[in-house]
Amino acid sequence: MEIYNYSELDNSVLGKPINLDKGSRGDVYRYGDIAIKKYRSVSYDCDNIQLDMFENLRKIQLPAFVELIDCTTEVVEDERETYDIYGRPNKREVVSAYSSRFYETSDEFMIDKPMDYTLNSLYEFKKLVEELNKKDIVIADSHGENLIVADNNIVIIDPDLYRKHKNPDKINQKRVKEYLRELWLDEYDREFETEYVIKNLFKGSIDETIDRIKSSNESTPRKLLARELKR
Repeated sequence: MEIYNYSELDNSVLGKPINLDKGSRGDVYRYGDIAIKKYRSVSYDCDNIQLDMFENLRKIQLPAFVELIDCTTEVVEDERETYDIYGRPNKREVVSAYSSRFYETSDEFMIDKPMDYTLNSLYEFKKLVEELNKKDIVIADSHGENLIVADNNIVIIDPDLYRKHKNPDKINQKRVKEYLRELWLDEYDREFETEYVIKNLFKGSIDETIDRIKSSNESTPRKLLARELKR
């Protein structure tokens, strides 16, 4: 990738970077409208996003999924000194950094936004699940920090651990609902009663969750949770 390399980000091209986050696997920087993740470890058996997975995910152009732009790689040898059938050291092309679109975070909690925001997010998540299912890709985790609550919709970012799976639909539906459940808990409270109510609201398929929330006729998630907690 021309705009940066693993050892030094190119300030002359994009200006001074802003350090956004120090995650467990790497550091994330912002250059204007671009976010760049640089992995700390580049080894044969590291769990950085796989190159073929990156190329697959980059083709997804949906509002609910991070727009991946480009990546840079390094060819590394297996430290265990394994060899191929010709007696050559096993090598692997490993992603050392990648760029994506940067998303601004909304100043307003999701649970205080109009209910249409939640419903639209679920509709977009459904489209994303369908696209991932076609590619036999499974969402590997559902941590709240992998979500951006943007002004118009929720965006899932940080697809480092996405993997191939023969039957991804059930897992993917579960994962995207877990994203929203965790977000509602973080923004409302993590009391046992709240967790129970939210779990019931998000049970079943994405379509069932949409129907349940839509039929509540509440204007915001916060009002829906307050009503359900009074029962």
